Amino acid sequence: MKQKILKGIKILFTISTIIIIVIMVLTVKKETFTYLEKSKPFYLGLTLLAWFGYIFFDCYRVQILSKALHRKVSLITAAEVILSGLFLAGVTPFQTGGLPVQLYILKKKNISVGQGTLILLFRGILGFGVQLLLIPIILLSFHAYLKSAIIVILLRYFMGFYIVVIILMIFILKKTDTFKRFVLNKITIYKRKRHIEHEIKIERPINMVLNEIDEFKIGLKLYFARRKSLLFLAFISTLISMLFYYFMAPMLLLALGQDAPILLAVAFQVILQMVLLFMPTPGASGIAEGSFIALFQVICPKALLGIYTLLWRLFTFYIGAGIGGFIFIKILHFPEPQEENEELKRGIIINEKEDN
Repeated sequence: MKQKILKGIKILFTISTIIIIVIMVLTVKKETFTYLEKSKPFYLGLTLLAWFGYIFFDCYRVQILSKALHRKVSLITAAEVILSGLFLAGVTPFQTGGLPVQLYILKKKNISVGQGTLILLFRGILGFGVQLLLIPIILLSFHAYLKSAIIVILLRYFMGFYIVVIILMIFILKKTDTFKRFVLNKITIYKRKRHIEHEIKIERPINMVLNEIDEFKIGLKLYFARRKSLLFLAFISTLISMLFYYFMAPMLLLALGQDAPILLAVAFQVILQMVLLFMPTPGASGIAEGSFIALFQVICPKALLGIYTLLWRLFTFYIGAGIGGFIFIKILHFPEPQEENEELKRGIIINEKEDN
């Protein structure tokens, strides 16, 4: 496990360093320093406050979703869930590494894997819901700015990915027994063909997930049948959190002494957040910077575009991932009960032995 995390950090660091060097070489000119003389640090402070607002209301959303399942989660625990997940998403391909640790943190608070999955899934669904409300407005209002080839490709990627995920989720929830039989049958056939009699390494986590699906469905009904008011409150919290996130880009432009077309900058932020969720590189590194430049070059001078891009990544990714890294180290080295640490290494995160 440690080897995988270290490898992910090295990949993230390497890609980020290369991207920073390339961006700075291509964008920093004599005019850059002239522009920087007009910078306004006050707006940099406001951007930092916006970051805190974004994280706080995201934590509050996790707290509300937990309460709807009759589980109590503190804001500190919610912050651990969000930030450690952000760190591990940043050092794993397709940003998939965060979920196991997030579930582990919630499990320490007596929240089962099924309930934890439901909380985190609804956190994602609410965010996706806000985006679905905003995207049609953005496409109609700012379509002239979205004709770049890279943006068209990213939008198609996003739509294709989510259509597949939604169809798969509907099938699993509607045909749960059929899905379970299908998965277990595939494992049996695989073991029979390979003449394997012992339990294979993926069998235990798969069985764990299959056993939690029913509890997940119970929680799903609870959200919609009995906890609609809390679900609405979680949606409002999501909206506020995302608005703080979206306003970081225009405030950073103001911090660099430039006029910021706020609505257009917010629209670009919505698109970026939407298309970068499941990019193959750790933390969407490289793709995030390239997409940001492709969009924001229409409202930011080229001589400032590199610095603007790096500041944006600092606030929207590196600060949160950095804090999440420290939280992850704390969780790994200072667990509460020893047996929970063993479970983390054995079941929730695949350890080094399972990789060999």
